[in-house]
Amino acid sequence: GNYTMRIRTSSRIRVREVAVHCAPHFVNQVQDCTGPVSLSHVDVLMRNPASEQFVSWRDGFHWKENRFGVLLENSVWDGSCMYDDLFNMSSHMGSVQQIPSANTCNITLGDYDYHTWRAGDWVAVWSPGQTFQRGRARVLSPAATVGTTFNVTLDRAVPGLAVGDLLVNEEQLNRGTLVRNCATTRIGGHGATARLRTPALFVSNNFTNSYWWLYTEPTEEGPAPREIAFLNCYLQGQAPWGLFVINQALSATIQNCVLDGNNWVKCQNSANILLNGIHWTNQSVRAVDLVNSGPVYLYGGSTVNGSGTGLSSWVRKGTTSTIYYSPP
Repeated sequence: GNYTMRIRTSSRIRVREVAVHCAPHFVNQVQDCTGPVSLSHVDVLMRNPASEQFVSWRDGFHWKENRFGVLLENSVWDGSCMYDDLFNMSSHMGSVQQIPSANTCNITLGDYDYHTWRAGDWVAVWSPGQTFQRGRARVLSPAATVGTTFNVTLDRAVPGLAVGDLLVNEEQLNRGTLVRNCATTRIGGHGATARLRTPALFVSNNFTNSYWWLYTEPTEEGPAPREIAFLNCYLQGQAPWGLFVINQALSATIQNCVLDGNNWVKCQNSANILLNGIHWTNQSVRAVDLVNSGPVYLYGGSTVNGSGTGLSSWVRKGTTSTIYYSPP
């Protein structure tokens, strides 16, 4: 199959003491689970001596549409030797194609997503591009399909609902996901990439040779990033566009972390970004790059190359961005 380890529509699953040395496609998928899934000591490492150029052809950990968070702990990965992403945490959004009645719409979803929507689910209705939220409603009937679309009946009409809007199932956002005490190695050249959209907490990790991208796709993999936090982590990378690229995020926190190397946090079209107690080391260009973003908060004794003075000189921003040097 496409996944070396696939966990779907399950609960109370524990995976321990697994080493993956060569995955022909993805390493791990966790999708549409309704209860705890924990992965402990799950290492993804090249053989020594290496017999392949990559440890996996696609993503390492590919988590979608879970109703309960995933725990991943005490693991080590050659993230740069994954040909795609180290992490992809997201939930597929439904794109409105037709509106047969005030509280009924036909949406597109991937084939394997049809069965995951359930009566009683809360959905948020967003305008195209997720520029603003029109409202929320609960799903009454998610069962019928119409051609290549999926028919959803809501418990109320959402004012302004229009073709092209996006429905985000709030029950399927992997809430409660925790990655702790894990590490990437420096093996490999292009850097371990991670795409994060749904809530997740990263605690006490050592991520070298890495690049973190918080963003949403226009019509499918989303939603707009929110409730993503890094606490007490060491992060180092070589990407020329920054260590973190935070695009169209509703909220994100980086707290008590060391960001090592000539990299920075870049925020584009994002709000409610908390940079609390960050220590940039070996920095010579900038610490923060803001494009049409704010509010962004940089505080908590943050330093650049050991100094906490003159932080504003390490920030590049345009006139459409706002940053504060005190807590919100």
